[in-house]
Amino acid sequence: MFAADNILRYHIQCVDDICGIFKIKSQSLDGTVYCLSFGDANTICKCECLDWQKWWLPCKHFIAIFAHYPDWQWEKLSPLYRDSPYFSLDEETMPYYQVELHLSKTQAVQHK
Repeated sequence: MFAADNILRYHIQCVDDICGIFKIKSQSLDGTVYCLSFGDANTICKCECLDWQKWWLPCKHFIAIFAHYPDWQWEKLSPLYRDSPYFSLDEETMPYYQVELHLSKTQAVQHK
């Protein structure tokens, strides 16, 4: 099992810098290359690796892209994926001001 930090920049080929399509060399399977796409407003992001297909959570290949390509970060993922309730706070049940209030109290306690 290899982690994202084992994926070096030269293991990644940017196929389309406008649409966010990359090919990443597998660290464990010789000759295997995974295609990864950031998607768009109409197409969900994806990676061809088994972890993505099984869990639909950011895999090590996405993390490697985030690490090596500063212009391709979480915000560039398809809004169909990025804005999923699994990744977003429900503002009706957890308004921003409550989070801000909690942070203020936490910071006040740390300064005592």
